[in-house]
Amino acid sequence: MKLHTVAQGECLLSIAHANGFFIETLWNHAGNADLRKKRGDPNCLFPGDSVFIPDKRRKEESCSTGRLHVFRLVGVPAKVAIEVLYCGKPRTGERYTITIDGASESGEVGRDGVVRFHVPPNAKKGSLVVGAGLLRTEYTLQLGHLDPVNEIAGVQGRLKNLGHYHGPIDGALNQDTKVALMLFQHDLGLECSGELDAATLQALRQNHERL
Repeated sequence: MKLHTVAQGECLLSIAHANGFFIETLWNHAGNADLRKKRGDPNCLFPGDSVFIPDKRRKEESCSTGRLHVFRLVGVPAKVAIEVLYCGKPRTGERYTITIDGASESGEVGRDGVVRFHVPPNAKKGSLVVGAGLLRTEYTLQLGHLDPVNEIAGVQGRLKNLGHYHGPIDGALNQDTKVALMLFQHDLGLECSGELDAATLQALRQNHERL
């Protein structure tokens, strides 16, 4: 057993995969009770968080000889969904190309404006290109880099993904971040205070999860 210190770009899925565990095994382990309480979401850990890694247990399966048997690791690859909009409207039917760690695939944006694809648990970066000509847009994907919503960097990341913030993800509650919060609060009919009150954090979490 050991304690793993989370680095930027890691999530529990990548940590579990690297150590030969299911994500549920680590997340639900008693040794990670404090982490579950603090973060609430295994996909959004913060650099410096500690993840308890237990010793692995040997598991055996009985199989008949002379036949082909297939074993599939649950949760691999991971599923990702990205909503792409133009002037607030879904980019339905437009061609896209998604590239993850050098491997590419193409398709058409669905009716709901969402591009859905799979990524390996240890994927770190990629790009999404939507449309052609003047409407061609390229998005840079930093997989595993979204911090928890109760951290300023996590708030900035969600505001940026929702199109309200265009500054650096530096974890500072500066004027640009407060203005972005006010724009978000205005769109949701909340009090435009620019402050991270409970209602704003809940709305930010729910609206970002909808993507």
